[in-house]
Amino acid sequence: MPPQPILILVMGPSGVGKSTVGRMLADRLGAEFVDADDHCPTENRDKMSRGIALTDEDRVGWHRLLNTVSRELLSRDCNVVLACPAHREIHRKTILSGVAQHRTVYLHGDLDLIRNRVAARKDHFFPPSLVAHQFSIMEPPSDALWLDVARSPDELVAEAMDKLCL
Repeated sequence: MPPQPILILVMGPSGVGKSTVGRMLADRLGAEFVDADDHCPTENRDKMSRGIALTDEDRVGWHRLLNTVSRELLSRDCNVVLACPAHREIHRKTILSGVAQHRTVYLHGDLDLIRNRVAARKDHFFPPSLVAHQFSIMEPPSDALWLDVARSPDELVAEAMDKLCL
């Protein structure tokens, strides 16, 4: 691990396994895990559960909160793994603002695979009808480790550890 605390952003559309891979990666690193869903405003959850896509305006306060939570943990010398969709570059800039050390892991996969995963989830606010929208607004990061989620979470975490030199 770097001498300075690091934030690892695990990003991608709903259903790619951000929470699963993020938790596993945090466990392997002895890092704090932050799931963006746990900090999602009630209004945003309600909107998505009705099949209405969020706008950038809906997301900005949420992303600022995630930045605050992450920076607080980093200030206590904790490494952080944050699982968050972070679809667009502007989202990532807000989330990573003021964070000196960070890396990004972009989980991606086939639209049908991801839609089927979302449809199979129980008791989650995000409906399968919004998956295509998330794919349409995704601005894939050029400066990230890209991992195809057709592989197992164990394989993804092992590759992330290896490629990020963690």
